Amino acid sequence: MSDRLDPPLHGLAIYNPRLLSKEELVQTFVAREAELERIVDALRREVDAQPQHHLIVGGRGMGKTTLLNRLRYAIEDDEILGEYGLGLSFPEEQYNVGSLADFWLNCVDALADELEATGRLELLEGLDEEIAGIQALAREDMRRERGLALLCQLADRLGRRLVLLVDNVDLVLDRLQDEQWTLREVLSEERRIQLVGATSAPLESYYRHDMAFYDFFRVHHLEGLTVEETFTVLRKLAQATGNAEVATLIDEEPGRVKTVRVMAGGNPRTVVLLFSLLAQSTEGDVRADIERLLDLCTPLYKHRIDVLPTQAQRVLDALAMRWAPVTAAELAEGMHLKVNVVSAQLDRLVKDGTVEKVTLPDTKRLGFQVAERFFNIWCLMRASRRVRRRLVWLVEFLRLMFGPEELSRRARDHLGRVGSEPVRYAEMGLALADAVGDDSLRHALESRSVRELCIDVETRRRLSELLDLGGEDARLTSRVERMQLLAEARERVMSTVVEDPSWNAERFWDLLGGSLSFSSRGKHLVANASVRQLLAVLPILERERDDWRELFVDAELESLRGAVRNGDVELREPSEADLRGAAVVYGAAVVPCALGIIANGRLAEIGPVESGLFDETVRQSRSPLTRLAWFDHAISRGIPSADAWKIVDEIRGDQGWGARALNMLGNLLKNHLGRYEEAEAAYREAIERNPKYAAPWNGLGNLLKNHLGRYEEAEAAYREAIERDPSVAPPWNGLGILLQEHLGRYEEAEAAYREAIVRAPREGTYRANLAQALVLNGGSLEEAHALARSATEMGEDPYRALVFALVLVAEHRWADAEPWARAFIGALDQFSKGLWPNVLRFFSEVVTHRFIPQARRLLAETNLSARWEPLDLALALLERDELSGLGRLAPEMREAVTLVISKIAPDALDASS
Repeated sequence: MSDRLDPPLHGLAIYNPRLLSKEELVQTFVAREAELERIVDALRREVDAQPQHHLIVGGRGMGKTTLLNRLRYAIEDDEILGEYGLGLSFPEEQYNVGSLADFWLNCVDALADELEATGRLELLEGLDEEIAGIQALAREDMRRERGLALLCQLADRLGRRLVLLVDNVDLVLDRLQDEQWTLREVLSEERRIQLVGATSAPLESYYRHDMAFYDFFRVHHLEGLTVEETFTVLRKLAQATGNAEVATLIDEEPGRVKTVRVMAGGNPRTVVLLFSLLAQSTEGDVRADIERLLDLCTPLYKHRIDVLPTQAQRVLDALAMRWAPVTAAELAEGMHLKVNVVSAQLDRLVKDGTVEKVTLPDTKRLGFQVAERFFNIWCLMRASRRVRRRLVWLVEFLRLMFGPEELSRRARDHLGRVGSEPVRYAEMGLALADAVGDDSLRHALESRSVRELCIDVETRRRLSELLDLGGEDARLTSRVERMQLLAEARERVMSTVVEDPSWNAERFWDLLGGSLSFSSRGKHLVANASVRQLLAVLPILERERDDWRELFVDAELESLRGAVRNGDVELREPSEADLRGAAVVYGAAVVPCALGIIANGRLAEIGPVESGLFDETVRQSRSPLTRLAWFDHAISRGIPSADAWKIVDEIRGDQGWGARALNMLGNLLKNHLGRYEEAEAAYREAIERNPKYAAPWNGLGNLLKNHLGRYEEAEAAYREAIERDPSVAPPWNGLGILLQEHLGRYEEAEAAYREAIVRAPREGTYRANLAQALVLNGGSLEEAHALARSATEMGEDPYRALVFALVLVAEHRWADAEPWARAFIGALDQFSKGLWPNVLRFFSEVVTHRFIPQARRLLAETNLSARWEPLDLALALLERDELSGLGRLAPEMREAVTLVISKIAPDALDASS
């Protein structure tokens, strides 16, 4: 809690100015100087005349009591009044008054107190006995006359006019209903007595012709402070309390001062209360200070409500709950009352200053709101149940009191604090979330608040009480669910007893909680596994962390792991709001790093929103994976590879690229840019960084085989990959293709394919490769059929369909082969140039098994005759056995057709030549 609040509140004695010394009161009297001067001027003019009696009228907190007490010292210090008058102060409520005699004796007591305080003890001799004698009189009229006479005698002995400064004079007069005319007569005729009274509401007797004090007093209305007056009051308070921060703030942030006036409704007492908050730094506990201020206001505000009739109380409560201005009709509808009933009560509340009329936004209509917004906040504070509703008062206070920049500073400061009381921390966080305008900051505050509620076991059990997840807190549901899972998982891990020297619960949770592969639910399942399973998963988690370290800048990786560990981000269910909120807490790089992992690992589908966010934020990360994954994602959306490359090239000179990042770079250079020498250099650097890493050897083998024609080196690279990680399938498959297509070692090729299938039995492409090899190498068609069919059952793929069609043609089953041929033809858009040799192999089997007419009809029906014209012409010549017709073709077409025939019917071409 801030320690700035106590001195001003104590020093200003807001609720009982009589506790202040004369020096303190004079120094801190800043709100009603103009009114004081007017009354003092009037008293000066009346020194030698029959005195005019005065009535100060103002609502509670408007400064009546302070003004009366200050008037006492003004009389004392004034050159003229100090010689002719003496101000007498009384308790705020004179509960002992039952008659006019009691009032006169109270005046004598007040005078005696003044004489004693000023050391004029000689005038007090025998006074107590005289008072006792008067009180012993049986007749009331005798007591009244003797009391007044004693008071006047003392005035004569002093040679002063007695100025009676009576607070709550309305209560005194109410107790003197039968003696009001007698009192008026005395005040009208007695020059030695002058009355200055104060009341919260106009006296009924002042406005009624038949009442004693009709048109009797000179009335001074205390209105709410204007903006200028508020500035003046706060400046003088800052000076009086030595608070330079407030003085600076008034000049630099005048909007805050205007806000104070609006919140206080111009009420000086509330302005003084709020003064303490103006200079409070962000290190202070603003909520605790506000609660303390509201608690100080409780007697005043409660009394304000208690004195109202029941119906007026209901209307005021309904209006306060609405906060924003409403019409009488809207309020009546919500209260199920007639409009005229509500209007009558609103008019009454307007007259006494509790409610004010304001112009409704975007209209010319008038609405109603509680005049003093701080009073409205007090009403809201006492009304709500769940966290969100219970803190509406705090939200509205924050919005009123602080501008956007200050709110943002306080919100970020709150995020940086450690919450010692989960519920209270979460409540403040949710209040700030509702008050700030920045969506990302709001999301971060909500997430941190939810986490604080989930961390504590007892609080977690009360979530249904604290949050309305079926209503206004519905958007927190997914975060609540995953943060509950993570909190339970952590507790489970920390409480697990493992008799193993390698076990460290904190370290295990750091690895599991920060895992970028497991979902929150997956982490919960792991945490609840057996001890044997926990020990088995430990090296997997360590390896995962180490692998990511080769792809990320360390600081960016740890930030992302922290966001995932705390539940701010769920990589398998990414949302823009979660990512932007996490960026507020963990740094901007969290967003592109998370999207890079998602895109690279396909943990979730990246939609248009996430794609746009990736584009927007990619440069905020300098981690290799982020830039490389964005490149792949950009290419998939049709962005030219040269343009996409610029994003990667920006960080190529950075230090610390790990083997995995360099391997990805090699793949990018090879597959998308055709920069084969650079790709080879990237693979070899990756191998140098991590000689045990198999992937760059496999990538190098593919590069040497497919693009550089260095087949012996390619074979060596594949075998290096296999040696480093015998469990992976791709190097075996690449080796099989190399042996089959380029080295003519067919038995070894089949063996390599079988090794790939053993390691990846669900990868249909490996099965299709072996099936095709069996057909081409004269192997078992039965096995080839089984392999090709199972490959198609493992997922739709044009290559697998093509191979199955080839196997069926080899089995001389055109009718069965044709649907599969149509399947791969229907997916031509997915074909890569690398599939063309496989297409020619299919048509080679077509020629061998004499299905040329059927194949040409298929090309015609699928509109491929023109697109694949060289193939169609080759089939036509072969069908008619007229290869001599090649000479009639144009030279370019003759060359193309001859090349096709050399692939699908080389023997026929040799025979013709």
